[in-house]
Amino acid sequence: MSTFIQEWREQLGGYSRNIRLFFVFNLLWNIGLGMYSLIYNLYVKALGHAPTMVGDIVGATALAAALILIPAGLANDRFGAKRMIGIGAAAVIAVLAARAFAAGSGQLTALAFAAGMAQAIVSATILPFMADNSSPRERVHLFSFNMALVMAANVAGNLGGGLISDALRAIGGWSELASLRATLLVGVAIAAAGLVPILKFGAPAGAAGRLPPPRARRSQASASASGCIARRMRRSRPLRCSACCPRWRAAWSCPI
Repeated sequence: MSTFIQEWREQLGGYSRNIRLFFVFNLLWNIGLGMYSLIYNLYVKALGHAPTMVGDIVGATALAAALILIPAGLANDRFGAKRMIGIGAAAVIAVLAARAFAAGSGQLTALAFAAGMAQAIVSATILPFMADNSSPRERVHLFSFNMALVMAANVAGNLGGGLISDALRAIGGWSELASLRATLLVGVAIAAAGLVPILKFGAPAGAAGRLPPPRARRSQASASASGCIARRMRRSRPLRCSACCPRWRAAWSCPI
């Protein structure tokens, strides 16, 4: 267990600044989206729409994501993952805030389509961004940790959304619709806080631009020292004496 923990500590300590900022962004982003996704279906129901309206919203979101994923990948190759994450995240924040005030079925469907497009841009650029800012040795741990972080953040968002909505109704005496709308806006605010780490992203720091993890650095230093000692031994090895070894008499003279 101690070896496992030490390995993960070294991995996390060896990640670039961009990756550490990305973890902060992903934590805030998924807490906000987890809160929003749980409450939004209840919000649509509180508006008085039929249950099938939720299916229309989900279908519009999925259709938009399917249409935009390939163009988003091409745009990522052209403009870079850092820029596309920023553009997509800002668009998601704007659309989610608008959805919290929309009431008509047409508005809900149109904004759901726009949200699906914006979220697909972010989703299509997250993995390329992590790959650009990590070495091949780091990626297994990096992707695993990122998935665990997303799941934990979504659970925290779902739990927080339910608690906030219930607290506003029980303690503040808010109506169901008002408490749900306020909770949606809290989720938007938390997700918007994730834009701050995005603004601090630097240039991609792949394997060529960063120090390896501590264990790898120690291994490299040891290998370098061993190679240096071997080279010195070869240089200091005495020449064969021609008087002792007739084979080398023609080529070498005795240094004594």
